[in-house]
Amino acid sequence: MHYTISPRDMQRIEKAAFAQGVPSLLLMEHAAEAVIEVLRRYPAKHVLFAAGSGNNGGDALAAARLYAGHGEAVVWLPMGCKTPDAQSNLAYLRRLPQVKIIEDSALPADLAFDAAVDGLLGTGLRGAPDAAAAAAIKAVNGLNVPVIAIDVPSGMDALTGAVYEDICIRAQSTVTFHRVKTGLYITRRRAYVGEVIIADIGLPGICDDAEGCQVADPCDLPAFLPPRTRDMHKGACGRVVLYAGSMGMSGAAAMAGHAALRAGAGLATVICPREVMPILQTQLPNAMCVDRSRLPGYVPLHDAYVFGCGIIEDEEAWQHILSLHDPLIPAVWDAGALNLLSRHPMNVGKNTVLTPHAAEAARLLGCELAQILIDPIAAAKAIACKYGCGTVALKGATTVITDGERVALNVVGTSALAKGGSGDALAGILGALLAGGKTPFEAAQGACLWHGMAGLYAEKELGGRSVLTGDVADALGKCLTETERP
Repeated sequence: MHYTISPRDMQRIEKAAFAQGVPSLLLMEHAAEAVIEVLRRYPAKHVLFAAGSGNNGGDALAAARLYAGHGEAVVWLPMGCKTPDAQSNLAYLRRLPQVKIIEDSALPADLAFDAAVDGLLGTGLRGAPDAAAAAAIKAVNGLNVPVIAIDVPSGMDALTGAVYEDICIRAQSTVTFHRVKTGLYITRRRAYVGEVIIADIGLPGICDDAEGCQVADPCDLPAFLPPRTRDMHKGACGRVVLYAGSMGMSGAAAMAGHAALRAGAGLATVICPREVMPILQTQLPNAMCVDRSRLPGYVPLHDAYVFGCGIIEDEEAWQHILSLHDPLIPAVWDAGALNLLSRHPMNVGKNTVLTPHAAEAARLLGCELAQILIDPIAAAKAIACKYGCGTVALKGATTVITDGERVALNVVGTSALAKGGSGDALAGILGALLAGGKTPFEAAQGACLWHGMAGLYAEKELGGRSVLTGDVADALGKCLTETERP
């Protein structure tokens, strides 16, 4: 498990370290060393170090000094050099004849490079870059070489991940210091960030009291799963009831049920229209099917519910969900159930997990999609508050998970999951973890992590284009086995 950090908290921690006697130049040196270590991964002999006027630029200047002698280093200062630490490194560079320093606002067109280091703007950026910074960003991108960004790609808001007017460095790697800045994970421009490398620059742990967002790593998965003993029977492994499926969308119910069983549920029961039952019994032979006409009044044995996968969003379905829903029983509300909930807002209870994608989140909040995308953390918290649920998992390339106070991010995944049915599988996995006794917040973290890991495993076997949801469900056990190996 690791944690993100906001730019404001990072600045506060640095000031606390300076107050304890940690030299700011020493931190800059460690940052530069981390950048050079990543730069060495690239077969580059001619490197541009684009340095801004602040300490982000100072990191680039220090990196150029360390690189001198290993190849041709060209330092470009399109906006000058203002902070004391940056000026100290620039003064040193001026004494090195092998380093070329360009202080013009424009980069000469006759220079060629193998790679570039972006130190133009740091984590303090709010809003769009000014004209000079925008021109420098476009010039670096125009080189069409691998770019290593220092702390955050210039042009990206380190807190929200916002990119304005598409003016942002497009990095192959981003070396971020101490902890990942939250915006690097939640940005809609993940491709601009590239690989995220977390570098220790020597900040004392005693100075770091920031909470940040939790980010689970693959090695954390076993801790999110319900315990299993050799003498457990199927009833003790969790009973998941799914209100799911309709004619034309029986596959959604089948995929959710299949994933629930692959995720360890001992029993799965699908409540669906009578005409769908023969289809589901063929697609999902390990599950039981119940005719939804027996509702209200019939309540199958259950430890957790999953509502909404592939249902028709009509008043009858809403009444059926209400007849089953109990605020004391763990439940997942997904897909059609979320759209029905947006039309009939109510407090669903602290044992319920809502799993909207961005468009469903906009319907739940009655706002424009852009508002969800600009600040997904705030949007997820607003949904949790409005509907009184235990946890919201706002799905995306990075899934935001919150109980209204704590925030976790799932960053494990692949574009191979960008296919119809992925959300149904996630709902089934989540239902299984809830049925096994995990809390809503833990279950949501574990389900998103496991789903992402299974997608990566399936991608290795089948390639990024050919993975189907059934392949992901079938990979759940395989990727877990690999994780548990000593």
